Amino acid sequence: MIDGYGKADKTKEGENLFNELISKKVSLNSVIYNTLIGAYCKNGNMTATFKLLNDMRSRGTPPTLVTYSSLVHGMCNIGLVEDAKSLFGEMRKEGLLPNVVCYTALIGGYSKLGQIDKVRNVFI
Repeated sequence: MIDGYGKADKTKEGENLFNELISKKVSLNSVIYNTLIGAYCKNGNMTATFKLLNDMRSRGTPPTLVTYSSLVHGMCNIGLVEDAKSLFGEMRKEGLLPNVVCYTALIGGYSKLGQIDKVRNVFI
């Protein structure tokens, strides 16, 4: 349901459902977190995204490839490509290999900013 709310641009309702899960002591996993993180990223709410990421970590749920893919894509969509590149590096340090979503987001982000020379560095 959280995913559906996110796709319908109703992230507040998704957030309310997420909070209801917490209040009912439902064990949260990376799938639940990633669903709301993805919705926030889709709607450009990166402040809420990083707050939720911090909550995820504090509750002992490590970020996954899906988490980082959403974050990188979301950051690139709002023009924060260098921040996305930092997340890309953080992901690698945690032993997660970037996927096509990450590469495509960074390439697209740099291209939109007219920084074609930096595209090559994505692969280094």
